[in-house]
Amino acid sequence: MTQDSNQMGAGEFKTHCLKLIDRVNQTKQPIIITKHGKPMAKLTPWLTDKR
Repeated sequence: MTQDSNQMGAGEFKTHCLKLIDRVNQTKQPIIITKHGKPMAKLTPWLTDKR
């Protein structure tokens, strides 16, 4: 993961995806997944409506 907030390459994401899903759920901070340095996808927490 880079210092640039929450960005990582697709290969690293593939290796750690289950842990990253848990981390995103806990921190509520998205992770940008890159390929060759270009943003390709974003993993975001599922936000439930608690009314």
